[in-house]
Amino acid sequence: MITIPIIEEHITTRKRTLIKNSVEEDDFVNEVIALFSKVDTSNISSISDLDEIVLSWADIVDRSWSKHSKFINITKCSKIW
Repeated sequence: MITIPIIEEHITTRKRTLIKNSVEEDDFVNEVIALFSKVDTSNISSISDLDEIVLSWADIVDRSWSKHSKFINITKCSKIW
């Protein structure tokens, strides 16, 4: 007899999204652009300085995404894009 182990796996059933051409999408893009322009990029003299700026931009996108996106349930009929 052969035994095949089945590992329990968590499958995500929710994700964050923005509706294309929505007010929320416009607000997200405008906020990211406005906040990106406030990050001081005038003195990038080392890899460490560059890393800090990139991390700042990543944080801006993450916070803005959380603010403007909404959760949707993933179903078997959900579109993959």
